[in-house]
Amino acid sequence: MENYFNEFNEERDIDPLLKLPILHYQLEAIHPFWDWNGRTWRILVILYLVLHNKLDLPILFLSDFINQNKKDYYSYLRWIDFWAKNSIKDFTLWLLLWIEIQALDTNITIVEIWNLMEKLKFNIKSDKELHKIYSHELIDYLFMSPFYSISN
Repeated sequence: MENYFNEFNEERDIDPLLKLPILHYQLEAIHPFWDWNGRTWRILVILYLVLHNKLDLPILFLSDFINQNKKDYYSYLRWIDFWAKNSIKDFTLWLLLWIEIQALDTNITIVEIWNLMEKLKFNIKSDKELHKIYSHELIDYLFMSPFYSISN
C-alpha cells in the first residue's frame, strides 16, 4: 500500500489526485484510531499532495469543508462499503471538489494574512515612536514563525 501511494511513474500510473480517494478510504477502512482518523487523514493528504508536487508548500486547511459536510462525507464512505454503483467515482469527484474549495479558501486566508502583515509594517513605520524600533526582519519573523521561545 505504501509503495502504491508514494511512488509515481507518470507513464504507467494514474494521477495521484485520482489515487487520493482510495488512500483515504483505505485509511478509514482500517480505522487505526478511534477519534483521530480525520486528523490523520488531513495531515496525510497534505503530505501526499506535496510529495506528488500538487502543492508547493504544506499549506492547505481541509477542516472547514469536512466539518460542514460530515453527513455527505459519511454517506459517500457507506456507499463505497456497500459497493454502490459509481460510489468511488462520486466520492472522487466530491473529494476533489472539497480540495478545490479548501484551496481557494486557503488562498484567501494567505492573502489576508499577507495584507495584515503589510498593514502592520505601514502602521509601525508611520508611528513616530515605533518607527525608531521598526525592523522589517522582526515583522517578517513574527508572521513566519508561529512559535517563539526566549532564545528566539
